Amino acid sequence: MARRHEAEGVAAFAMARQPADLSSLTDRVFTARFKEQAKGAAFEMGVLSVGLTLETNAMAHFNQAARTADSAEARGFYQFLADWEKQHFDALNALYADIRTDFWGIGGFAPF
Repeated sequence: MARRHEAEGVAAFAMARQPADLSSLTDRVFTARFKEQAKGAAFEMGVLSVGLTLETNAMAHFNQAARTADSAEARGFYQFLADWEKQHFDALNALYADIRTDFWGIGGFAPF
């Protein structure tokens, strides 16, 4: 994208953007086996927490870029990226919530 922007200017951002359907990817990545292996594992919860933080930071970065971009094309592109990162966040957050509930259950902690 950076090379296209150098060559084409803001026209580089005027491209067809279609949100990715991550459901098939998340189903393949966050398999039942993966969830079973991660159950009760504080390390995996920590890794997911780091991933959520990275996705949060990426969303904030791209949302800020969208708000401050000089052109509508660039704003739209940055908003597309922010929305894409939100999909990643939502997928990780759903897995984190499932694992956390299982982890709390195993530990006998039930805040709900």
